[in-house]
Amino acid sequence: GRWIDKQRRQYQEKRLSEQRMELLSDLGFAFDVHDAKWWEFHAKLEEYLQENGDTLVPADYPKDPPLGNWVSRQRRLYGANDLQEDRIKALEDINFSWNVLNDNWDRYYSQLCEFYEENGHCRVPTSDRFLWDWVNRQRRQLRQLGKPTLEDGKNTIEMIDALNKMDFDWTEQE
Repeated sequence: GRWIDKQRRQYQEKRLSEQRMELLSDLGFAFDVHDAKWWEFHAKLEEYLQENGDTLVPADYPKDPPLGNWVSRQRRLYGANDLQEDRIKALEDINFSWNVLNDNWDRYYSQLCEFYEENGHCRVPTSDRFLWDWVNRQRRQLRQLGKPTLEDGKNTIEMIDALNKMDFDWTEQE
């Protein structure tokens, strides 16, 4: 531990020789622990992307709760203009979703389009729990607010038009 800390300290103070830096680098030595940890999480996110097809890791992701927290933190840092450019680029290179709510709306809308194509209507059964919840949320928002105003920044008129093209039934289903 102490020797490793000394190497890192010397590196940060720019007192580590080129030869030693090269030798340590060849061993995969992490000069910056925080940076190494960030890239470790980025690799986990890439795995999640391969398994799930998106980067919409839930904050309470049961398989790896720290990954969900890390992903949420990247979005917060980005929104605060406090995320390093190289990290932004690395995330954008894997099509990272900066606006979860917009992307979720688009994903569920696509699922509803598929359902509509297969069934000719938008009355999703309760057995398709997630899509059923999303469809009912659209209906509730229209009833409560006079129009669906999603907190995701989607253009409300475009949303209504998109749903109406499928003869969307705006009456809430039980």
